[in-house]
Amino acid sequence: MGGEGLRVHLQELAKYPSGRYIIAHCTKGDLIFLLVGLYGPNYDDPQLYQCLSSKLAVWGGFPQIWAGDFNCVLDLTVDRSSGLPRKPSAAAQTRTTMAADTGLVDIWRHKFPMEGGYTHYSAVNDLHTCIDYWLVDPEPTYIVPDPGHIQTMNQCSTH
Repeated sequence: MGGEGLRVHLQELAKYPSGRYIIAHCTKGDLIFLLVGLYGPNYDDPQLYQCLSSKLAVWGGFPQIWAGDFNCVLDLTVDRSSGLPRKPSAAAQTRTTMAADTGLVDIWRHKFPMEGGYTHYSAVNDLHTCIDYWLVDPEPTYIVPDPGHIQTMNQCSTH
């Protein structure tokens, strides 16, 4: 099992002008899917997700995998170490709406709904958060890494 890679063929590639995301239209055997690599800004920017949504709509209804540093907390209850009440950012709300519209799930939360796993620590706020995610169509989840591997990759985050 170790050392196996995911070999895919790139059909087409699109990039956000400022480099915040790339979309790869890929195939693996008979499976066609979109792979989205995302680096969200560290300020509240729902326009990024609106632009991404528009681009994805043009490419049709293929299964999707989003991976990257979203730079926003998606679930204030589970993805933050502090129980202090806080309103979700506009970017997080827009992303949550997009996920609901497309059916994407956080594969880690899907498999382990209440298990912690933080990818960022703010010393100023003494706060742990999860801001790095793998969002996928619930099926076919076999094209994404095992959730245990995702936790290992998140622990290697640049934060």
